[in-house]
Amino acid sequence: MVEEYGEIPLQLTVDGGTETGQMRACLTALRQIYTPDLALDKVPAFVALKSSDNIPIETSWHYMRTYNGKDLKAAILLTKDADKRYFNPMDQLHINLFNWVWPKIAQKSVAEFRDYWNHHRPANSMKKSCQVVSIP
Repeated sequence: MVEEYGEIPLQLTVDGGTETGQMRACLTALRQIYTPDLALDKVPAFVALKSSDNIPIETSWHYMRTYNGKDLKAAILLTKDADKRYFNPMDQLHINLFNWVWPKIAQKSVAEFRDYWNHHRPANSMKKSCQVVSIP
């Protein structure tokens, strides 16, 4: 959001996975710096839900894997092929190159999926109501 809009969210809501700790620390620090008058105890910067309580985002991961996630995983795993020596985890040049290239590729892939998801039309169902959730 900072890169695309020049803004930070007031609150980030995620599932309770361990991979979110750095996001929590960053957003809390940004909120304390840029919105010191907004008390964190009144409007928390970060809320972690159980995955089962965060159904829209959990469901969207399935669609992302179907859309392009499998291709990303296959491409990254291909680098581990020992016979072809695409990637040597003991070579600092390989590590640096991997860390320079793959985050950009993964981010582009996630952005493509976000754009697709935010513009797709959900199928109509007479039996249930449908809530569309945009991915920021």
